[in-house]
Amino acid sequence: MLKAMAHDLDWSMVRALELTALEEPPSFDEATAAVPPALQVPIYSEALITLQVGERRFTALPSTLSDRSQYFAAFFSGLSRQTKLADGALFIDGDGDSFEHLLRYLRLKVKPLFWSHKDGFDVQKYQALQVTADYFGVEGLSEWIKDKMYHKAVTIHTSTQVLKDVKVGVHSDNIRVSYSPQPGLVKKSVCPLGSHGDDVERCRLSRDCRTYRWNNPSTLLWKDMDASNTLVVYEEAIVDWTKL
Repeated sequence: MLKAMAHDLDWSMVRALELTALEEPPSFDEATAAVPPALQVPIYSEALITLQVGERRFTALPSTLSDRSQYFAAFFSGLSRQTKLADGALFIDGDGDSFEHLLRYLRLKVKPLFWSHKDGFDVQKYQALQVTADYFGVEGLSEWIKDKMYHKAVTIHTSTQVLKDVKVGVHSDNIRVSYSPQPGLVKKSVCPLGSHGDDVERCRLSRDCRTYRWNNPSTLLWKDMDASNTLVVYEEAIVDWTKL
């Protein structure tokens, strides 16, 4: 049967494909589509493979890795060779922490959000991930980081209040509150007998108060009162997960 299949093949076509491959190695999809149906066989199985990237290990399906990565597409199509460890794991001398986020992108096409209220965007993590994405030929993720598209995922809504008495409350993780004291003084009238408070008109018309001021010319008519307030600024972070 094998002899019959060999007899039916167009070997000139096969040779042409070999020469083309030597001149310009095709992509995984192009190479598969160009092979006649009689020669199309699975170049890899869907068995799980183990990757050791730096000091960390990961497990994934070949199709997951090669779907959006030029690096793995070339590897599984036989166009490149890599080092394998004694236990069969594929060794890659790279950054395991960045590869974790790269693998999540390959699986779910979800981009990472390296951001916190305290520190803002972690640019160093994004730069490290971009280097990893470039190495593995994951253009979609690399371009997204280069264009700083992650900035569009977080919007800060700001509101303010001026309060006399401030009580520090508990706020959620996506709300940051800052307090800015606003010191100040205001002059208020002083009732010499302490009976009218800051009611200037009643104090002025009171015979007792007028008499007391007349007999005690050094009595204070005004005093400085504390008019301090606190400016409270609320910053609420709105994360648009559709941008990731």
